Amino acid sequence: MPKSHPSPSRAPVAQRAALTRISQIHQLIRVVRPGSSRRVTADSLAHELEVSIGTVKLDLEAMRGEFGAPIAWDFKLRSYCYTEPFELRPLLWLDAVEVLSLMVASRISAGWRAFPVGRALASALEKIAPMLGGAVSLHPNALDSVFSVPEDPATDAESRHFLLLRDAIEARHEVRIVYRKPATPTAPETRLVHPLRLVWVPDGCLLIAQDPARGGRRNFDLSRICDAQLSGAIFIWPPDFDAKKCLAGSLGRFIGEAEHQVRIAFAASFAPYVRERPWHASQTLIERAGGTVEATYRLNHLQDIEHRVLACAGQAEVLAPPELRQRIRTAATALGAKHG
Repeated sequence: MPKSHPSPSRAPVAQRAALTRISQIHQLIRVVRPGSSRRVTADSLAHELEVSIGTVKLDLEAMRGEFGAPIAWDFKLRSYCYTEPFELRPLLWLDAVEVLSLMVASRISAGWRAFPVGRALASALEKIAPMLGGAVSLHPNALDSVFSVPEDPATDAESRHFLLLRDAIEARHEVRIVYRKPATPTAPETRLVHPLRLVWVPDGCLLIAQDPARGGRRNFDLSRICDAQLSGAIFIWPPDFDAKKCLAGSLGRFIGEAEHQVRIAFAASFAPYVRERPWHASQTLIERAGGTVEATYRLNHLQDIEHRVLACAGQAEVLAPPELRQRIRTAATALGAKHG
């Protein structure tokens, strides 16, 4: 269990104030050296921190007892000093909601362990957990019995190329990738791309990149990248690329550019599910007779919404656009043929 501050009855505000003073005391004491004129005494600390001498002494005892600070009084220097090099690593005084949020983040990061960034986040949270204190104290595994996260689905390829692509985006380096399409898995293509964004989607990780040879942006599934290397060239960032706008119109793993206004009528039996959990942030509802609803969405790709409608098993009817309505009709005809 994490250590507790020697004054656990203090209110959270007082706890944070004590930590602030301890940090200031540490900064003042650490510069005291033999032969220097700098002196740190209880009187000088009380004056500088605008607290009583009694409070200063309590803080010094907390530093020795809770943080292991090697503080001693040097009679020659007539000052407090450290007897050996020391770096202060104070407890984190968090309230119940903050601690719970950290614990949830720790559990979620465990689901990303196949990614280097996921492993780093999980490791950082494990280091922070023993230093938690304040209003509550929770063990790092306190949520294991009540909170579950699916095992990480990331492939070796996603993990292998993630850091290189991340660095290439930041430095604007062109990347040469060998990409395997699902339709032609045995004939991978070599392509030069300008990486713009890495996106975590429900079933993997995507790279949004400018593809100069094809004159537009393309999305690449990291699990299909056989190899990725820097080409040595620097690219100019496209001024029209807005990552936030690009992702705002996505419903899942498919991300496009043109905006589609999608209208769907849901049967009364399915309407409650759409009301309580919107399919997309842009969803607006119009209540219709008999408990049915009409939903409108602004999306930049139709593939994911097509899958959603088909999964409703006849409880949803596409009203617009005509292209999506035709796709549903074609898929439904094929399903009918398959199932007699």
